[in-house]
Amino acid sequence: ARAALLSAQKQQTVAKAASTRAEAVYRGGYATSREIVEAESALEQAEIEEAGALDDVTLLGGKPGDLHEVPVLAPAAGRVTARGVS
Repeated sequence: ARAALLSAQKQQTVAKAASTRAEAVYRGGYATSREIVEAESALEQAEIEEAGALDDVTLLGGKPGDLHEVPVLAPAAGRVTARGVS
């Protein structure tokens, strides 16, 4: 979930920059309104993916802002001898 969140945040940053750039190009008369709509759509999709990743972290027991760590409780007391997931 952490990787998905980081990916969604990066996509959102890129989409915001693309949207801003597309609007500036459109105002200069070099782009079509279709390109603006596509950039805004990409930004909206990135925001949706970020929200979904945050929801995944919350559903797994994490909290936004706490490094998105998710507690894992062992079913029995003992010593960890193998870790199959990181």
